[in-house]
Amino acid sequence: MVSRLLNSELVAESVRRWGSTSAISIFDPRSRIFQEPGIEGLVGYRVAFGCAVAYGDPVSPKEHTMEMAGAFAEFCKSQNWSHAYVTGTQAFAERALGSVCQSALEIGEELYIESNSNPRRGSKGRALRNKLNNSTRSGIDVLEYLGGDLSVEEALNGAGRQWLKARRGPQIYLAPVDLFAQRHGKRYFYATKEGSVIGVLLLQEMASHRGWNMQLLMATPSAPVGTTERLVIEALEALEQEHKLFFGVAQTGELGAITGLGTASEWMTRTVFKFSRHIFHLDLRRRYLRKFQPQAEPAYLLLSGRKIGVREVVAISRALNVSL
Repeated sequence: MVSRLLNSELVAESVRRWGSTSAISIFDPRSRIFQEPGIEGLVGYRVAFGCAVAYGDPVSPKEHTMEMAGAFAEFCKSQNWSHAYVTGTQAFAERALGSVCQSALEIGEELYIESNSNPRRGSKGRALRNKLNNSTRSGIDVLEYLGGDLSVEEALNGAGRQWLKARRGPQIYLAPVDLFAQRHGKRYFYATKEGSVIGVLLLQEMASHRGWNMQLLMATPSAPVGTTERLVIEALEALEQEHKLFFGVAQTGELGAITGLGTASEWMTRTVFKFSRHIFHLDLRRRYLRKFQPQAEPAYLLLSGRKIGVREVVAISRALNVSL
């Protein structure tokens, strides 16, 4: 069993080939990598207060997912750690529950749309059409950056700095804003108005899922209404047929089904979620994405034990970069 610090080339290719949407968190320099000799793939995780928190499913071929999860569980046990998976998929949750994990909480939905869909159609597409029409009237252009131009990269990074500076209030995020730290398997789209970059969309390839993950979507404070919607639609139209555009996990209004936790832990978990939803406005992301009429699959928090204590709450908060 091997646990070591981030190896960017290995992680980038593994995430591109097998990663789920939450695997982008592994690019955070604070993440650690677990590997098991003889098993293809890895687990990216963070440790705090004796709890190892893994991001999404194990990053490995489907036929090795449970082998890797079992090896990671044994490694955590050898370190006297509990462990958890944040935003695991339904397929992984069904296999992991009762083996490498003892409890599961339905914490949100994995949202995505097909590249051949047209979310602008019909009465449900009215809000999106209005946003896009405003972006057209505002004179916004969307381009894809293909590399090799440092002036464009500086402009994109500048837009990112403006976006970060304008953010206020409590925050939760999976990956730091570092557009060009790791370029493997990435596509860059950006919006301009009168020659200035006002928005950026960064996509991460998900080869085993035949799709692309929306790793980062942002607009500067001066960007007209409809800038981010225009970026999403232009990127969707640029994807190959039969590919998917994944938005990542969005929290629902309430926690869904909870399996395996004791009564006290379930009560505490639901209470903490309600508090967090209010403080961090967790439902805003889902409300924003609803205009694209996405399809949804459940996403889970999986725990190695049958209770959630202070160390698990603190470790998960650290892994999700919770900040007040």
